[in-house]
Amino acid sequence: MEGCLRPSSAIPQFPCECCGGTEYSLVSVKRGWKLWGCRNCEVIFVWPQPSIQQMAAIYNQAAGYFATGEQDLSETSPFAAVHLHQQLQSLGIKGGRLLDVGCALGSFIYHMQKLGWEVEGIDINADAVKVARQNHLSAHIEEIQTSNFPSGSFDVIRMGDVIEHGRSPRQMLVAARYLLKSGGLLVIRTPNAKSSFATATLSMAKFLRFPWPHSEAPYHLYEFTPKALTLAVTSMGFEVVRLDISGRVYFLYKIGASGFFDQLKIELKRNGKYKVRWKLFPNLPKLVAVAGLLLPFYIYALFMDQLKGTGDNLFLVARVLK
Repeated sequence: MEGCLRPSSAIPQFPCECCGGTEYSLVSVKRGWKLWGCRNCEVIFVWPQPSIQQMAAIYNQAAGYFATGEQDLSETSPFAAVHLHQQLQSLGIKGGRLLDVGCALGSFIYHMQKLGWEVEGIDINADAVKVARQNHLSAHIEEIQTSNFPSGSFDVIRMGDVIEHGRSPRQMLVAARYLLKSGGLLVIRTPNAKSSFATATLSMAKFLRFPWPHSEAPYHLYEFTPKALTLAVTSMGFEVVRLDISGRVYFLYKIGASGFFDQLKIELKRNGKYKVRWKLFPNLPKLVAVAGLLLPFYIYALFMDQLKGTGDNLFLVARVLK
């Protein structure tokens, strides 16, 4: 993976979190944060990383993160919980104790509990955890690396759209291995940095010096390829049981993730769910321009993902080897 941007004096000088490689290229810049790609496994990551204080400033309701009007979790969709419950049943796991890492508002563990699971949730967002607790769920404001659960506490650990946010995926996997029972399962869902949309728009971003639409830096500190995620998991003492690559690109989400409308998104979601407000209208010309630029890539991705049987998300299930 060759970077076409000017070399930086802050070239990473440490082994890749996924494969241990040490050769990197600068591939893009998003919201002022530099994105580097490992030339071996092609994982893409932010370096230098935001400070703890900077991360705390973006992961709160005032900054528009997890701002929500949904306080009653009984009104949320059970789809994700039912899907995972069925996936686990197909692997012979019919119940047990589950930890949801990055539990957010708690809707997933709420519905898993309804399906008979004993659940715990952790998240660094105090506003989100508060909602989970208001719905009588066991949720904690912490990271998996610093959690106080004893070794072998869980049958299943789920990381749904969370490992890409971690400062060290390797440390997260070490902690997961410690917390899982022998033969326990780790479930990871994360965006696919080798999807048709991601690879095509990365080429465009390099050529036009345009923010990479697939990246959510600095919210996402890592963007995983199938190879990178597999190497990261297996190097930490797990055996991959299932790796599915599927899911359509959400066009409106990619427009919002472009980096040009961050403040507008906060304004539109100021009091909860997205709502049309007058501040949307002065942004319409820019919205149309960005949408027009990304539309061909969206159509291309729909066609190519269908042709190749791939998609925008990685879903991996791995069994801990102890």
